Amino acid sequence: MTNSEFLEIKSEITLLQNKVDALVNLASRPLITKSKTDEEIDDLIDVSETAKITRYSESTVYTKASKGQLPCEKKDGRLHFSKKRILEWIKSGKPKNPEELPNDRMINMRKRYRK
Repeated sequence: MTNSEFLEIKSEITLLQNKVDALVNLASRPLITKSKTDEEIDDLIDVSETAKITRYSESTVYTKASKGQLPCEKKDGRLHFSKKRILEWIKSGKPKNPEELPNDRMINMRKRYRK
């Protein structure tokens, strides 16, 4: 075997080794990766689950969502809630239930009608 033949074989072996390394790298990756849309879909919850998390009734969830007081998205006529966004909303200090607030309306009405 001549020196040039040996160098050519060595070059081919190096090329094969690089290809094998690339294949091993590809094989070590997961076959199916979740895209952001898959993760977002997994995060979606319905009105009843939103009501349980927020401790509001379902009708209150609908009302607050329609007034923009509760984070949600409306698509194709349906409300979509993100569990992550709802939990962040709660942690940031969600507005209290009317029962938890001082009765400001009554106080304001008394002030208005005082003579």
